[in-house]
Amino acid sequence: MTTGEVQLQNPSNRADWATAALLLLLFVPAVMLAFSYRPTIALAYFGLLAGIGLLAYPRLLFYLFVLSTALLLPTSLKNNIDVSPFDIILAALFGVTALEFLLRGETGIRATGLDLPFILLIAATIVSAVFAYDPSYSIVPIARIIIVYIAFRMAFRYAADIGVRRITLFYIYLVVAHSILNVIIFLAQGGRERVFGPAWLGYETLAMTALPMSFAYLIWAQRVSERAWFAVMGVSIGLGLLASGSRGPMLAVVVCIPILLFFAWRKARREKSATVLRIMRGILIPLVVLVALVVAFQETVFTGVIERLASLVDSLKNPQETVLLRLVLGKAAVRAFLSDPLTGIGIGNFRIVDQVVPEMRMEPVWFYIRGMSAHNVILHYLAETGLIGAVSLLALAFTGLRAAYRGFRRRMSDYDQQTAAAIFVGMIVFGVTLLYMRAWTWGQGGYIMAILFGLTAAWNAGPKGGPESDQDR
Repeated sequence: MTTGEVQLQNPSNRADWATAALLLLLFVPAVMLAFSYRPTIALAYFGLLAGIGLLAYPRLLFYLFVLSTALLLPTSLKNNIDVSPFDIILAALFGVTALEFLLRGETGIRATGLDLPFILLIAATIVSAVFAYDPSYSIVPIARIIIVYIAFRMAFRYAADIGVRRITLFYIYLVVAHSILNVIIFLAQGGRERVFGPAWLGYETLAMTALPMSFAYLIWAQRVSERAWFAVMGVSIGLGLLASGSRGPMLAVVVCIPILLFFAWRKARREKSATVLRIMRGILIPLVVLVALVVAFQETVFTGVIERLASLVDSLKNPQETVLLRLVLGKAAVRAFLSDPLTGIGIGNFRIVDQVVPEMRMEPVWFYIRGMSAHNVILHYLAETGLIGAVSLLALAFTGLRAAYRGFRRRMSDYDQQTAAAIFVGMIVFGVTLLYMRAWTWGQGGYIMAILFGLTAAWNAGPKGGPESDQDR
């Protein structure tokens, strides 16, 4: 019996042929509709079949989930609940994965070292809801953090299956493409408006993680052409950040890239890797290019960016604009925390913090910022979930960062080191920006957080998800 005959008799191959034949048969009615001059119905039918086809290939569905994090297209349902494409795709992905799990008759779920911190954080939010000022506001946030945990499990499952490097690079390429689009729009407008693109404010989270990750691939690149490629990607994302005018993500990049360089230098010295030390000296080139572009076009394209950075410096002495608003929100968060330090005012209740702390209504700017988050994840959790929730969140961040560092410090090939360093610096960005950014555990930020934690868990789990050099250890 030949190899081809063996493959033909393989049950999985027979199933593939049967599926293909079924899909061809299903396409017949759509073709007939198209020929009968009913194109709208035909297109709808094709769309339905495409959806069924995606459900049959969960790997492709996971790629679409990652892709959807760069698209904010919310649809409002009842009770002011917004549903975006990434919510729908995640629900489909979870359903397909659960069905596959049941059909295979598996009896165990692969645990990670990050499951317990996630579960503790969920428990902390539930505890805060029990003692909430208004428990009705806590229902959606509790569901939201549970969904983030589900997204983490999906990211872990498919990163381990597909390969962590592939998913990490796909994530970076996605942000590069988004950044180039933003830069084109920014230049077309003459630099007059801030541009966030299809992801809207979610672009901040995407860019501030992907830029340092691209630098990680640059540091351990094996060829000059590869270094040039990742340098171009870094510059592209950097220009996209400038087009957004977002100072928080810029600060994250300025802080986290030197941290990455420090740990790369330590690792290179410990492993006596002269190549990495040499590359680290050349990593300044893309940074110099970005600075040179800003200086060259500071009077034209980047006028608005320069003004925003200058106002940030001025706000250090005399708080104004968004800095002043953040200070007032932070003040509200501290007062809410002091009203109930242990469990807080309840997850989701910060939007009505002026009912818990009525004196906040006397702030002149409160009318413009009421209903917002605290614009600081730690302060927000202190206010809503008290010490129990804030400590749980910090424990999750610490556990994730420790796991990423453990994966980074192992001796491995430069090829594997690129991915290990990218995951590590992504987690560094997460840990640093918890201290001053507005969203990590909800919306797009929550899904990006889930992807970062899923990549970390999959990299340490091996053998397929982790470094190739460690597969036999």
